Amino acid sequence: MIDLQVIFECNILKGRWSQPVVDFDIKDRMISFKIPTFPYYITKPVNVNIVLRQDNRILGILTYSYLPTGQYE
Repeated sequence: MIDLQVIFECNILKGRWSQPVVDFDIKDRMISFKIPTFPYYITKPVNVNIVLRQDNRILGILTYSYLPTGQYE
């Protein structure tokens, strides 16, 4: 898929966080990528949107939850 963008984004107390995924692989209709590290310390799960965009058109929005480290180990 040409010009596909995968972007993690959410609103947090410090403002809007947005992180594009720079390295992803597409096979058939499956997209695989490494989840970017959440840049802030969290004490509870944080839901973020994964926006799939192509040519300024949104193809879909997925939801992912970052979990605090150590709490669920």
